[in-house]
Amino acid sequence: MNLTYHPLDLKLRYKFQIAREIRDVQNNIIVHIKDEDGIIGLGEAAPTSFFGEDVSSVTSVFNQSVNLLKNTDPFQIEDITSLLKSRFPKDASARAAIDMAIHDIVGKKLKVPLYKLLGLNPKEPKVTSFTIVIDTTENMCKKTAEARDLPILKIKVGFKNDIEMLKELRKITKATFRIDANTGWTLDEAIKKINIMEGLGVELVEQPFPVGNIETLKKLKKSVKIPIFADEDVRDSTDIPRLSG
Repeated sequence: MNLTYHPLDLKLRYKFQIAREIRDVQNNIIVHIKDEDGIIGLGEAAPTSFFGEDVSSVTSVFNQSVNLLKNTDPFQIEDITSLLKSRFPKDASARAAIDMAIHDIVGKKLKVPLYKLLGLNPKEPKVTSFTIVIDTTENMCKKTAEARDLPILKIKVGFKNDIEMLKELRKITKATFRIDANTGWTLDEAIKKINIMEGLGVELVEQPFPVGNIETLKKLKKSVKIPIFADEDVRDSTDIPRLSG
């Protein structure tokens, strides 16, 4: 298989601000993989600096993967992804893009859409969330009003008046709230704020503390009723056992 790529710089409608960073452009990379029959699969890498990835690191993986993918069979997805993970264990977004492209090739060769290839039921679509990023309360209310009819909103928090802001957003929409602190809270802050959130239609709270604070997460879980979800603490499936329970 032959691999090429090109950059895709996405100018965001709103600045994307979370507890630890702010940006107005998302620098992605599109990968094209062509098999021996000329079928082209597409994938997209969305690197994040938090995990040590950027456009340069992704393109480096792509360049090194050119020879790795030569003479490979796109139907041997497990072998290919295992090889890539062994060579590039810290480059998840680059590996994901190649994974997508290979699945795209296989679906096209079999003349089936990806949902059929994966055995999914199109009558039961997966519901995702729409993100409301950190901004002034006025602007967060405006963005929430624009998205008021969506079923699930992920609200970015981790700033001084985030509870007051959540109360204002709740007046605007009946959507389920998923709260993402992006490592921005202390234990005392998290306990106090999450207990207040019980009356605000919050389904879960995501990654309240910096990576590696497993014991602090356990203390938090014992102190609140709303489920706590990990994000930045999970790089792949091998991280799950130490976080479960």
